[in-house]
Amino acid sequence: MIKDPGLFYNGSHFMKFLTQYKRIAQTFQATDYDKALQIGRFVRTEQLKCELEEMDGYEQCNWKKLRKEMVELWGELDKTVLYTTADLIKVAEEYTADGQLTTHRQYKAYLGKFTTILKYLVNNEHIAKKQDASMLFLSAFSRESQKNIRRSLVSQGRLPRGKDGSSKPPLWNHLTEAAELEIHAEEHGYVDVKNFAESNQVMQRSLDAQKGDSRRREKMIADAPTPQAVEKKFQEMAQEITLLRQQVQGLGPATYNQNQSVDRPSERSEFSRDNARSLAPLYEHRICYYCH
Repeated sequence: MIKDPGLFYNGSHFMKFLTQYKRIAQTFQATDYDKALQIGRFVRTEQLKCELEEMDGYEQCNWKKLRKEMVELWGELDKTVLYTTADLIKVAEEYTADGQLTTHRQYKAYLGKFTTILKYLVNNEHIAKKQDASMLFLSAFSRESQKNIRRSLVSQGRLPRGKDGSSKPPLWNHLTEAAELEIHAEEHGYVDVKNFAESNQVMQRSLDAQKGDSRRREKMIADAPTPQAVEKKFQEMAQEITLLRQQVQGLGPATYNQNQSVDRPSERSEFSRDNARSLAPLYEHRICYYCH
C-alpha cells in the first residue's frame, strides 16, 4: 500500500502533487494498477473525489488513461509550471558563452542545474527520455572536449546508431560518465582509467602535449638533420674508430726477460728464510705502456 501522510491534493499544484505521488509509488514498488486504485486516498475535498470517481480511468484502474484525464481537468488549474524546455536551453547556453566547463567543480555545478530541470521535464512528460537532451547537454563543452567525449563513447560502443547509420543520442549515464572523465583529464592532465579505451585517450592526450602546437612541430622538423648529414657523421665516426684500433695494435705489451731471474740465483737467495730481510726491491720497476 502506498503511504505518505504529508502527501495530498487539495486543488492546487496538481503537477507537483502528481510528481511526488509517482515517486512515492515507486518507493513502494506499486504497479500502474495500484496507482490508479489508491490515488483516491490522497485527494482531500469531496468535490475533487467526485470528479475523480467520474473519470473512466479511475473506474477501470487504468493509470495511463486516468493520468491523462486528471491532467486535462486539474492540470489546467495548475499555473505553477516550474520549468520548460526553454529553461534547459538557457542553462546550456549560459555555460557555453562563459566557457566555464574547465574544472570538475564547474562541471558539477552545470550538471546539477541541468539535471534538476531535466528531471522535472521528464517527470511531467515535456521530454520523453533523459537521453533526448544529451546533445543539448554536450553543447556547453568546448569543441575539443565534445570531440573527445564522442571518441570515448564510440570506443566503448556507447554511441548507438539508427538503421540508416545515423547517430542516436547516448544513454544519459553513459554521457555523464564520459563528460566527467574528459573534465578530469582536462583539469589534471591525467585520470584514473578503468579500461583500455580510457587509457588510450589519456595516452593520446599526453602525446599531443609532448608534440606541442603546430609552430613547435614545424621548428622540430626544420632542425632535424638530413639523411646526408647523418651518413657523413657515421663515416667520420667509423674513421675515428679505425685510427684508434691502429694505435692500440701498434703499442705491443712490454716484454720481460724471464731468464734473468733464473740466471741470478744469488738474488733469489737474498730472500731465503736464513738471511735477513733485504732492503732491495723484490722486482724491478717497469713502465706499463697500457697505462702510461
